[in-house]
Amino acid sequence: MLHYVDVLLEGSGRVYSSCYGRSGRSDGRVCCFLELVEKYKWFEDAKVPQKPLKVKQPDKKSCLQYVVFLKLFEVSGLPLVYTLLKWRGLRFEEPGPNWPEYVLEIGAFMLIEDTMTYWIHRLFHTPFLYKHFHKVHHRYHHPTGLASYYFHPVDLAVGVSVPLFTGPLLFKSHVYTLWVWIGVRMLEGVDGHCGYDLWFMPFRYFPFRPGAGVHHYHHTHSCGNYGSFFRFWDWLCGTDLKYKEYLKRHANEEL
Repeated sequence: MLHYVDVLLEGSGRVYSSCYGRSGRSDGRVCCFLELVEKYKWFEDAKVPQKPLKVKQPDKKSCLQYVVFLKLFEVSGLPLVYTLLKWRGLRFEEPGPNWPEYVLEIGAFMLIEDTMTYWIHRLFHTPFLYKHFHKVHHRYHHPTGLASYYFHPVDLAVGVSVPLFTGPLLFKSHVYTLWVWIGVRMLEGVDGHCGYDLWFMPFRYFPFRPGAGVHHYHHTHSCGNYGSFFRFWDWLCGTDLKYKEYLKRHANEEL
């Protein structure tokens, strides 16, 4: 029993320091940078068009306080995450993966995560789950980078963590690949919620990319555009039709 506890404690530290610690610091810097972008009105030409808010959303201070609480919630689940990853063969050996392995695995993780996110996210928009869990995330009608972490704990565990870790569990990844993958996913979440379509964000150049404008529509209208990295599931299932009608309507208004 004591050995098992030691393994869990060691694992949570290794996973957090190797993955969340480094990824979180990089992601935190991106959030700080985006706050400066908003404060000093840099890249205003890249800002997603926003209508005045009709409802009050949480201020930045309360958002930060809630995100800190969620990070503590995440830490409490890391022993379970580590146990599952070790059971599936998480690797720590040196040297780490080569570049082809990084590219192939992270590309596969994106497809797996996007597929799972689409269907779970869509499920969380059914009346019961939306009312009791996912509505917390939609308190932000004009989302920000920091708001990309603003979830009900159940929504975070099922809708975010399960798609995030499914790929590494299936592929028995190296811990370095896991670290890079978590950094990529966190950065994509910030990019999709930041309210700016910035030219230097790598996701801008992905095929079928949702982007900040697409996800901003999702937050203001609470429908459609359920994917993360890509939009092909929305296209295949027709859940982007209202968004397409919205774009046509606004294009006609501009004419």
